[in-house]
Amino acid sequence: MHFDDSIIHNLWGHQDVLWAAKEAEGLSGGLCVDWDGMRVNIVNVYSPCSLAGKRKLWEDLLHIRRGDSSEWCVGGDFNAILRSSERKSGSTVTRSSEINLFRDFVDEMELIDVPVLGKKFSWFSSDGKAMSRLDRFLLSDGFLKKSGVTSQWIGERDISDHCPVWLLCSQINWGPKPFRVVNGWLEHPDFKAFVEASWQSYNISGKKAFVLKEKFKLLRESLKNWNKEVFGFLDLNIEKTVRDINEFEGLLANSDGDLDYLKLEGLNKEFWKQLHFKESLLKQKSRTTWIREGDSNSKYFHQSIKSRRRRNQLVALKDGDHWVQGVDDVKSFVKNFFEKNFTEEWSNRPLLDGISFNSLSDTDNHTLLAPFSVEEVRDILSSCDGNKCPGPDGFNFNFLKTCWDVLQADVMEFLNEFHSNAILPKAITASFLALIPKKDHPQVLSDYRPICLVGCLYKILSKVLAARLKKVMGKLISECQTAFLPNRQILDGVLVVNELIDLAKRRKDKCLMLKVDFERAYDTVNWNFLEYMMRRMGFDQHWLEWMRACIFNSSMSVLVNGSPTEDFLVGKGLRQG
Repeated sequence: MHFDDSIIHNLWGHQDVLWAAKEAEGLSGGLCVDWDGMRVNIVNVYSPCSLAGKRKLWEDLLHIRRGDSSEWCVGGDFNAILRSSERKSGSTVTRSSEINLFRDFVDEMELIDVPVLGKKFSWFSSDGKAMSRLDRFLLSDGFLKKSGVTSQWIGERDISDHCPVWLLCSQINWGPKPFRVVNGWLEHPDFKAFVEASWQSYNISGKKAFVLKEKFKLLRESLKNWNKEVFGFLDLNIEKTVRDINEFEGLLANSDGDLDYLKLEGLNKEFWKQLHFKESLLKQKSRTTWIREGDSNSKYFHQSIKSRRRRNQLVALKDGDHWVQGVDDVKSFVKNFFEKNFTEEWSNRPLLDGISFNSLSDTDNHTLLAPFSVEEVRDILSSCDGNKCPGPDGFNFNFLKTCWDVLQADVMEFLNEFHSNAILPKAITASFLALIPKKDHPQVLSDYRPICLVGCLYKILSKVLAARLKKVMGKLISECQTAFLPNRQILDGVLVVNELIDLAKRRKDKCLMLKVDFERAYDTVNWNFLEYMMRRMGFDQHWLEWMRACIFNSSMSVLVNGSPTEDFLVGKGLRQG
């Protein structure tokens, strides 16, 4: 077989490849070796212990790195840490200035410290009283992208006081990502008209909750197709527009006139419109909310997205003494963990029949059960952040605000129907559970904070009901509670306790103080007890039916690297999000 570039490129899949071949001779088979054309500097580090020696090493590496366009993989014993949590129990206290200098070095080198699995520390003193993470890999962004590195693993040590560290590479498909509205769509001049025409074309009959659910389902598919037709492949469209501009400007340079200058003006407008949409998309993906104004900085948003993905990426989880890895195993493990957490083990619980509670009046219940109004819902929409992550339906409040005049009639009919029959389909009460790391390099599920993401219809309804409940809560909650109510400060409770302790000391009184902190308090609320307490506090039966529809009838699926697990029924707890 004769080898040439075209054959090699087809075999490799792209042209960024180098190769060497020896063709067959007689009965002896030929040999072809292909390798990636990426240039990589692999640096093995053994850093001095003194700060002066470390600074000299960092300066030398920075000098080599400057002006070098190849990729970098720097690994070894840096004798330095990036954060104080990477050192424990040592008699030597690491100065924050040294940590900051090491961080500055990593930033200037434009290298990335990928997430860690396995052990937390890579070096241990002989007596076991001191431990640090001195060994690590630092990678350039291009190397990270092309190599498929997902994490670094700190293994078990033997005779050495340092643990081995190796890179884990994997190109894993975690499954389909759910639909989400892109804020940049809302700025397109034809977007709202398209939504209105599509919405009015859907002919669905049945209960209003069902009709609205099905309309949003159809609208999702329509918007997916609209996005492909209008924006297509965004980066390719931008490249094409730039080529068209350059070609037209080339014609201008060699022309005596009679060219359509309006065409160039149109191309420039299209170019900036495409760039603006790309920036909007990147900003939304990066979850960066503190930038309100200023120049476009796509590189910044790109880095924010990559950093956020690395920080939130869940590659493997520790279950006792072993690790759970692989898409199916990790998703199954996560789903089973939270399904168990949200399953109620029913038992006879003590009731508080001998205790009196504050109770609502008929006037209070009338306030709670008043018909829903357009103004009430509009106030809720205007007060909510439109950029918050959407739930399973994929529609955020920015979309609702933009298209409210299109959706208003159907949404109000849905709310009025719920007001009468207190019924919600499970598709409306379904939710996602997003996992937010509570610490650097999480390894077990308890290292993540679960945040519930609900659909837009349920969010509107729940916020309307919560706003009504807020008006009467002050009559039910004891004045001794200083937290989570308007015009009360959580710090007041701390001040009162300090005063009581001081008084007891001065009077030499005996006293008993009990501090209780309920683990996962919201997630473990018993629904029967909740209903019992609301009944004891005088809530109307119809309000209790509303609560049962909203709380007692829900399902959930967990987002693992952006892809949902199988859903499961929830049997206890109150959703937070």
